[in-house]
Amino acid sequence: MIRASRGPVRSVVVSGTQHFDFTDYAAYRFLFPLRDLLPLGSRPGAESLVISEKCLLDFTAETNRRRPEYGCLDGHLGGTTTRSWGHDSNSH
Repeated sequence: MIRASRGPVRSVVVSGTQHFDFTDYAAYRFLFPLRDLLPLGSRPGAESLVISEKCLLDFTAETNRRRPEYGCLDGHLGGTTTRSWGHDSNSH
């Protein structure tokens, strides 16, 4: 996928999170007894979902050739780091 892409390629890491932090499971209160069984990080679930929403909004803005608002894609959103993979939109 990275080689086939034409635009910037990045991955975003949100500190204190794991896979299920980016699903509704992280916010379900009734699952409290089950939280220890799910791959959830130390960051509060609601906070993880807000960060992922901001990253999605930044991605959508950039994809639609608008300026990203929250800084997620360049690592300026608190709690995130970004890794670029190989090339950017200026390399083609």
